[in-house]
Amino acid sequence: GGEDGDAEAVKLGLAFSSITLHDMGINTSDIDGPEPVTDEMFTSAAERVQRQFRSWLYRRHEAAKKLQKVMRGMLVRKSLKRSHDAAVIIQKKFRTRRIRREYQKLKSAAIMVQNNYRSKRNRTEGKKGSL
Repeated sequence: GGEDGDAEAVKLGLAFSSITLHDMGINTSDIDGPEPVTDEMFTSAAERVQRQFRSWLYRRHEAAKKLQKVMRGMLVRKSLKRSHDAAVIIQKKFRTRRIRREYQKLKSAAIMVQNNYRSKRNRTEGKKGSL
């Protein structure tokens, strides 16, 4: 169990300590000769990879936030336009109904005046004809 794990860790540690930059495919032309990779080099490389990854993750997160902001704005503007269009339709219908009602009142009043005029005229003409 535990001792086997410790022995494996030691073997892996020895194997990794003998890996060179050249073995990892890193250009070593500006280094005098291939040297074993030290723990400090691994730590430094790991920290750099982590920094790069966190930076990429941060940029991705910021891009996602910006995209969400743009989409929310677009959805709000679309909803606002829909509400505005609905309000315009309601106002139009209300005005049309009010004007139609006013027109009907005027029309009824005109018809009443015309009927009264004709009725009076007919009565007056009837009296003239009966004399």
